Amino acid sequence: MIVPFDTLPSQIKLLKEGYATTLIGQRPLTMGIDSVKQLDDLSKGGKVPPITDTGVDIVNSSNVDKFVGGK
Repeated sequence: MIVPFDTLPSQIKLLKEGYATTLIGQRPLTMGIDSVKQLDDLSKGGKVPPITDTGVDIVNSSNVDKFVGGK
């Protein structure tokens, strides 16, 4: 069993070809959006949580097609 971390196009390809079993994706777009929003909140005197969990994507052969082309 091979389970790499990230869902880059090259890793999606390897999963589809059967070289990996599952991928764990970090959701970088969500990380960026949340970071900018929190920086904006801080710049306006607001508060932000000490930890922000942006979640992960678990990609395998049953759902890989929805991740093709990026997410």
